[in-house]
Amino acid sequence: MVLSPSSSLFGDLVPGQANSVADFAGLLRQVRSRSGMTYDELARSSSNRPKSLAKSTMTDLFNGTRLPREHQLVTILLACGLPSDALEPWQRARARLETPQELDLVVVRNDFDDVSRDLGDRLVEARQEVSDLRRREQDLAARLAREETKCRQLEADLERLRAGRTAAGAVVSPGDVRREQDLHVLHDREREHIENMKAELAEINEARRQAEEQVELVAAESKDSRQQLGRVVDFMELHFTRAEYERRRREKLESQLEDAQRRIAQLQRVLALYQEPL
Repeated sequence: MVLSPSSSLFGDLVPGQANSVADFAGLLRQVRSRSGMTYDELARSSSNRPKSLAKSTMTDLFNGTRLPREHQLVTILLACGLPSDALEPWQRARARLETPQELDLVVVRNDFDDVSRDLGDRLVEARQEVSDLRRREQDLAARLAREETKCRQLEADLERLRAGRTAAGAVVSPGDVRREQDLHVLHDREREHIENMKAELAEINEARRQAEEQVELVAAESKDSRQQLGRVVDFMELHFTRAEYERRRREKLESQLEDAQRRIAQLQRVLALYQEPL
């Protein structure tokens, strides 16, 4: 059940009163519970947005394992039926709870996304260059094969003329001489054209080989970068989780200390009553 924007189910929830990530997660759980949305429904709803939410991510956010990023918070609240004009208090509360560690982690993730996109674009371009060079190489090889066939045909024609001229009693006419000369010119031009094509084919072959090496290098760099940045993110998340645990533990101890101090004050008041003279 998705609530209409006019719903007042969330009117008593005050995100500004959240003093910890755990408090904020508790308010989000109330929003989801009152909306009637299941994790599956939230995941399906977020799939229509630019950045969808996985069920595992939502579990972390609702359990208070980590603070939601702004787009995650907005996606959840809108999917649960919170009016868009009521988002600002939630966004302010989230920003107030965002710790330096979380901000650093966001920066690293954004940098990771930028590097991944850059390497992805370079890989696409390198693969496209290899594809183009292979196509040029194939086309030129086919043309070269046709030209070599023509060259062999010219050589066969020249051989027949020579054989006819040396035959016993054969008379060589001026026309045969001119034809043989023309065939020699065509043959020489054809051989020169073939040699040029072979040189061009060798250049394309070398360029294609270098482009394939570039594809391998970019792919390896992309994989290595993902692994390195992934380790950095994991390391920061681990430290962030530990820092969050220590913060919660400190808050719990401070709360217990406040309770103990209140009990001591009560006992001191009771003791003072007994110490008053009758």
